[in-house]
Amino acid sequence: MNIENPELIRFSNEKGRICADSLLQAYNTAKQFLSHWDNLNSEMPNTNDEVADGSHTSMGNSADGRKPITGEKYHQFKSSCESIIALVEANGEEFKNILLNISVNGQARF
Repeated sequence: MNIENPELIRFSNEKGRICADSLLQAYNTAKQFLSHWDNLNSEMPNTNDEVADGSHTSMGNSADGRKPITGEKYHQFKSSCESIIALVEANGEEFKNILLNISVNGQARF
């Protein structure tokens, strides 16, 4: 038997699948981030030095509006990515399999 309630169909398409897409994209992007990180890990200092990407404080009033980020913050972010991956892959990848069954656009963002 199919669920044919138009409100539920709309919810599935406009909310459920989009939410699953976002969560799976976050997981896949975190995996990609860690893959790139592994190639650069020895290059990123675990210090309060800011990445000179245009957002850094020494740019003063001409900074581009983004919040400055430090090497230390990137090391903390890497740990957060590992936590997201562990959550999705826990319990025999049960959560990942649920996302894969609902998502239609879960590829990494880069």
